[in-house]
Amino acid sequence: MTPWLSDPEHWRFRAEEARAVADEMKAEEARKTMLQVAQAYDRLAKMAEDLLPKPKFNGWRRRI
Repeated sequence: MTPWLSDPEHWRFRAEEARAVADEMKAEEARKTMLQVAQAYDRLAKMAEDLLPKPKFNGWRRRI
């Protein structure tokens, strides 16, 4: 798999870009569509995050 496809930060950055573009748009319908694109990127970020390996608990606890 291409590394950026599974990188949540990539998708979050794309969502930020889409919101920035939407902020500059004058046409309300186009602005709404761009915000929907940003939401889709947020969902992709969450999906990519869910695919990341989870740290395994090894039973060792660090005392503070």
